[in-house]
Amino acid sequence: RLKTEAGEKAHPTQKPESLLHRVLVATTNPGDVVLDPFFGTGTTGAVAKKLGRDFIGIEREDAYRKVAARRIDEARVSSKALVGLVDTVVLLWRSQFVAFVGNILCAIPFAIVVGWGLERLLETTIIDESTAVSLLAKNHPWESLSLFYAAIAGVFLFLSGVVQGAVWNRLVYAQVRARLLAARRLRFLGSRKERFVDYVVANLSGVVGNLFLGFILGSAGVFGKILGLPFDIRHIAFSSSHVGAALLDAPHLLTVKMALIMFLGLVGIGFVNFLVSFSLTLAVTLKSRQVSFADTGALVLMLVKRFATRPHHWFLPVATRRDSKL
Repeated sequence: RLKTEAGEKAHPTQKPESLLHRVLVATTNPGDVVLDPFFGTGTTGAVAKKLGRDFIGIEREDAYRKVAARRIDEARVSSKALVGLVDTVVLLWRSQFVAFVGNILCAIPFAIVVGWGLERLLETTIIDESTAVSLLAKNHPWESLSLFYAAIAGVFLFLSGVVQGAVWNRLVYAQVRARLLAARRLRFLGSRKERFVDYVVANLSGVVGNLFLGFILGSAGVFGKILGLPFDIRHIAFSSSHVGAALLDAPHLLTVKMALIMFLGLVGIGFVNFLVSFSLTLAVTLKSRQVSFADTGALVLMLVKRFATRPHHWFLPVATRRDSKL
């Protein structure tokens, strides 16, 4: 039992952590939110932290709140909770890596095919030689600010994920699915109504996040010019399409040397996009899981062990249980 400095019980009805441990393991999964409206000295919060759960505690007595805060600060995340966090980190890395590789492999041929089609349709060239030179110069890895701008793009990629998560939370909180299913104006959909509603709810947050990202990426350079600041973006997809457009209309500019430089530039831009967005996402994830600085050493060792024993998990899709929550 927790005691005060005077040796008295800190709370008259403290519950043993072993009891709360059994309750939370039986009824929740890592990452779930546990609500305790009578928080007391924080037994629920301390156990939730050790098990990798989030929690909300409500307590009106100031003395109890102080004890609970100190107790939770001292609680350590258990190794089992860290295993779940390792899965989350690997999933984050894999999703970012796939996006990185996909943009490099698809953006250049896509730009060439679309540009070729438009040129045949409109009977004109998309870009002239001077524009091609400018596009290539903007993506030069050491003679331009491309990597710095790539870091700015990485921040916006992270923020788009935050926006997407906020919209998703709002959809859940506002019970949008239930309200759409009850909407009479959607009766014309008949038996397809539930499928339509599920599709909207599942994809709306992603659409909003991508709209936010598109607006920011498209207008960053304009804001930089208006403010007279070195403020712009370099996104791997945009930069790859620039190289593809130059390759289509001014292929003589891409000598072996320039092609190698552009390859290094694209890899650098994509890596910085990936590194910045992944690092910020990871920082928020660790904060939300209440992983302290003292726990990071154990987490790093577990990540190294996972990479050494199952390196493919970091780069290739992995079959998981449908009901698992990462």
